[in-house]
Amino acid sequence: MALYVEAMRRPDNEVPVSVPVCGVLNRSPDLVIAMTSTLVFSDCVEFTVEAYRRSVHGVPMSGYGFGRPETSGFSSPPLLFGIEFSDGTFASNMPGGRRMHGGLSNGRTGHGAPRHFEVTLRLDHLPPAGPFTVVTAWPFYEVPEARVVFDAAVILAAADDAERLWESATADVDWERPRLTADEQLLVMPLTGWFAERFDPTPPPPKFDEHGNEIRYVPVIVDEQGNCTEVTPVRGWRMARDDE
Repeated sequence: MALYVEAMRRPDNEVPVSVPVCGVLNRSPDLVIAMTSTLVFSDCVEFTVEAYRRSVHGVPMSGYGFGRPETSGFSSPPLLFGIEFSDGTFASNMPGGRRMHGGLSNGRTGHGAPRHFEVTLRLDHLPPAGPFTVVTAWPFYEVPEARVVFDAAVILAAADDAERLWESATADVDWERPRLTADEQLLVMPLTGWFAERFDPTPPPPKFDEHGNEIRYVPVIVDEQGNCTEVTPVRGWRMARDDE
């Protein structure tokens, strides 16, 4: 099981290569589906898929991209996405008993809204040489099946250019997450350089409501009895010291 989960993870020791495997995948009069980004690692690929909808009304598009509906009940069933490779194998986000179909999995968390949807899907291997076909459909929005063909050559060529930074580290089960002090949590603004020359420490002007009352953000702590205690706001930054 540990090896299975590891295979699904995005490499955390590589800088991927962006390749021009992108473009409109499908469209209807009111909705367009596009592949807007493809990142190539040494042994896997990430595809970012977005959808754009004309109307702000109706059911928001689901931000989850892998085979099951969101539990809120407020979003649509997911988009159908599949890839067929030159050797006849395929990968898809169709529902089923497995979390992956042909090595495809949900990547970074997507998001959905009435007019825009985005999700990242990760393929855990490089495609075989030759053309591959991306197939999409979104039955809930009456978007019919459509196919777009890409060439795997650009992906395979880029895989050799993905920069490996260091060997992948194995998680230490005894590792304890360090907790920062209040001072360590502050952003330290440098005293010299580009950022120092352009940083303006002047606080923003106050905001007022329609009745002329100043709008202030006052953080509070709520105890178990429901009592609220105001907390003095803390700036999120400090200037660097002379020895920093």
